[in-house]
Amino acid sequence: MTITAQISFVRKRRHTDPGQRIVAVGGLNPAGDDWSLEQRDAVNAIELGHCEFFVIHGEQPLKVVVAEAETGKYLKTEADASQPERLLQLPEAPAHVD
Repeated sequence: MTITAQISFVRKRRHTDPGQRIVAVGGLNPAGDDWSLEQRDAVNAIELGHCEFFVIHGEQPLKVVVAEAETGKYLKTEADASQPERLLQLPEAPAHVD
């Protein structure tokens, strides 16, 4: 069974490479608790078919997909070009979330 989850925050760092700009993604589970996954773990979960992720942009859900750069695989929305712009527009992860 595939889990579908909304990404509502990210942990990011300054980097010019699109694959290196996002460290982790996260959101709230149905119980209202925070969850977080390192980007590489989220990529693996998508590729293995365990999870599907989306973000809300405006009022529209956008699917999160795996892309590839010279330095490796990374997350972006299906509406982004090479940079994960819509994910980078999300708020920074709360301090209590690893």
